Amino acid sequence: MEKKDIMIAADSVCDLPDNIIEQYDIALIYHYVNTVAGKFLDREEITSDNIVDYFEKTSRGFDTLPPSVNDYEEFYKKCLKKSNKIIHVVMTKGSSKSYVNACDAAKKFDNVFVVNSKNVSVGYGMVVMKGAELCRTGMSAEKIVSELEEYREQIHFRFVMRSLENLHRCGRCPASVVELTNFFKIHVDIRLKNDRMQVGRAYFGKMPWVYNQFVKTVFSSKNVDTSAVFVVTSGCTGKFIDGLRGQMAKYYKFDNTFVTKASSTVSCNCGAGAVGIAYASFSVK
Repeated sequence: MEKKDIMIAADSVCDLPDNIIEQYDIALIYHYVNTVAGKFLDREEITSDNIVDYFEKTSRGFDTLPPSVNDYEEFYKKCLKKSNKIIHVVMTKGSSKSYVNACDAAKKFDNVFVVNSKNVSVGYGMVVMKGAELCRTGMSAEKIVSELEEYREQIHFRFVMRSLENLHRCGRCPASVVELTNFFKIHVDIRLKNDRMQVGRAYFGKMPWVYNQFVKTVFSSKNVDTSAVFVVTSGCTGKFIDGLRGQMAKYYKFDNTFVTKASSTVSCNCGAGAVGIAYASFSVK
């Protein structure tokens, strides 16, 4: 079988739908989820639905782990049997050791390029998809990397959670903060800024109102590329997602709307009822 010139690779936490992964032949390496029942590969052995179910049935904690340096080395070796070069787009380095581990592994190869997406979940996935599209143009690896480093600055991604309880159980949020936000019915959305996740806006009240206000906040910008929007959810019903689409349609009509379930790693941190929306803005030069 003839080798590809360039292969796009990503971590399982990019949250791209399976059909896009297959369509663009994106190579995936999987993160891990640790529970009392054992260690599982994200997407392959455990799903977001499993996490939501686990969360509802037990009060025990769990955690997530990125691939190790050795995991990435073995992954690159496998990919290089099918391609001459690899462009590996990874999650924002401010949220995981995956970027550092991938860079350390890439040092052993002269044909592996690691790109920090500066984003998470489907915001990260949009950078991966862009890389796969650029690969089909015959562009050089170096030029693709340069294009992605520009494109990542155009991605806007926010997500809102029903509760901070999952963050607490993952050891990322104090119990006192969870109790305070639950008592006052405070819900915050999270955005990416300066390579890190930051609190964007606080919403007070019941969740139906919160979701509506969240969508309004997300689409408050006048600089929106309407070619595509990505929606990621955790533990949400089809009826809820249809309602969300209706709310989004009040602000912009997108050519393509991609709806996907969060990876188990993302669901571990966000919990049931979490919603994220990502889109690109037009480049201003």
